[in-house]
Amino acid sequence: MQEPSDQHGPRAPDAAALEHIVDDLGATQEAEDWAKAQMLTGRTVEALTPELVATGWSEDAAIELLERVRKETRRERGVRTREDVLRDVNQRYRKGMSTGWLAGMPTFSSLVRLMYGIANFLTLKERGTPEDRQSSHREPGAKAGDDAPDSR
Repeated sequence: MQEPSDQHGPRAPDAAALEHIVDDLGATQEAEDWAKAQMLTGRTVEALTPELVATGWSEDAAIELLERVRKETRRERGVRTREDVLRDVNQRYRKGMSTGWLAGMPTFSSLVRLMYGIANFLTLKERGTPEDRQSSHREPGAKAGDDAPDSR
């Protein structure tokens, strides 16, 4: 014979079991709001981690919270990701390839595609390559090999 609790499905949790649940969403939301305000002023994850640890957060939890906030505030901080650039390039590519009524005139269609291709190239050129960005941090007059240690 089955027990009475098995006949009617699982038993409801006791009220005493719910007393042990700690609601820490308020503290988490408060820390997220503080971290967002700090990151929008230009502070980094590395600078904010010790402050959260000092207020009682574990280091892993603080890093996890700050990384989540960093990703959420990318647009507000003016950060462009690869996905943003790729989305813009892909949109221009699709717009250039769908020439609409010009498709019946191959010369004009090719000209439109060429213009969109040049626009994509110029957009990517503005961002530069990683080597270009590194060279912008060198002293004036320094060459690409100057930052390497001497092998003499």
